[in-house]
Amino acid sequence: MGAVLQASGQRKSIWDEHAAIAAAIAEGDAARASELTNLHTANARKNLVERLGHVFSEQRAEAT
Repeated sequence: MGAVLQASGQRKSIWDEHAAIAAAIAEGDAARASELTNLHTANARKNLVERLGHVFSEQRAEAT
């Protein structure tokens, strides 16, 4: 996560997601914390797949 936060233009949205999860936990709202955690995980997965796709595309282009 540290590398993503350092190199990503998504830093603010990632921190906002973490803050919302922490707030839900602090408020004792387990259902909301779970929902936000699932959404955060889905967003992270989507972003990782996109990043890896770009890396692999660049590697294929360099190999040809």
